Amino acid sequence: MPSSKSPLFTPQIAEVVRGGHVDSSKTGTLSVRLLESKTNTEDTIDAHSLMSFGGRGHGIFGPVEPHTKVLVLPVYIDPHNTHKGVKWFWIGVVPTIDLVAKDKHEDTDPENPNIGYRSTIPESSRVYMEDETPTKTIVKNMIGHKMELAETVYSNSNDEIIQEDYAMLSTNTDKYIKLDAGVGKGMDRIIITDEKDNRIVIKTGDDQDADPGWGPESITVECTGNMHLLSKTGEMDIRVGPESTSNITIQNEGTGDIVCQCDLGSTYILAEKDIFVESTNLRVLETSSVYVEAGVDVNIVAGNNTNVTTGVNTTVTTAGDTTVNTDGKLTIDTAGTTDIISGGDMTLSAPNITIDADSTVDVNGPAGISLN
Repeated sequence: MPSSKSPLFTPQIAEVVRGGHVDSSKTGTLSVRLLESKTNTEDTIDAHSLMSFGGRGHGIFGPVEPHTKVLVLPVYIDPHNTHKGVKWFWIGVVPTIDLVAKDKHEDTDPENPNIGYRSTIPESSRVYMEDETPTKTIVKNMIGHKMELAETVYSNSNDEIIQEDYAMLSTNTDKYIKLDAGVGKGMDRIIITDEKDNRIVIKTGDDQDADPGWGPESITVECTGNMHLLSKTGEMDIRVGPESTSNITIQNEGTGDIVCQCDLGSTYILAEKDIFVESTNLRVLETSSVYVEAGVDVNIVAGNNTNVTTGVNTTVTTAGDTTVNTDGKLTIDTAGTTDIISGGDMTLSAPNITIDADSTVDVNGPAGISLN
């Protein structure tokens, strides 16, 4: 058995063999081949994994691909009995220059559109974007899901100073959550979005009203399809606070309808001032009764005709006077009987009064009738 001072017991570079990532124990063990070793380089050894922290079911772990270079170290199984041999551990992955699948932001080579020859560090061109100093922390899996932390200051093509400062969690299909504390146009906000630009934007700072242009301290919710807001057991409250001077606007710019529906309770529209209803046509439909109550006046003004149609009776009742004024003719036309009843005097005043009847006209007065 070699001594602990032998080169065998120093950290060595190994390569994960084909199929070496298959591990029936599910403990992160890799089958590797030692490189530049004086022993038989074709022999493989099992290198067990290490985690920076963890325990029973928690920690941090990720897969390692075949042909990846790793740093391995042998450790005595029993330091007091070296004849029991050693156990190998892989300590970490060794970045190299190799063939790597291109990221979406990389330039496309017509001859090799999907493969590039560069550092195996994830998105190395963005990590070392400005110079030879890394500025981003990236955790990325093999299919492209990643977590990215950035803190970078640089100038763009217009010599504007840009300060990136964000944390982002994203998928390989461009769905992402970005917590952006940067300084510059389009920054200082929280974004939840997908590849179809369905998004929620919580905008903090003033960035010259970059998209979406609602100014600082605003929230925008957008989608290209349907949007549903549902409270299953609680209330829903949409309001503008007392310090605001802005409006609440509900607008449908499409060809569909706006429906306000209450299935079991009542619907109230309350205003301390006026309520305006403006439309090409206004229709009030009700299966039972329609009540219009006013503490003072009720005014109905029409530029043309005013029609009141009922299926049965029409009753107009006032506690005071009833006045009907018209610049034209006043016609009372009924297919049945028309009764005009007054508890006091009734005066008909006109230059000419004509009463036409196909049959009889009866004028009765218990105290007498005066016709002048």
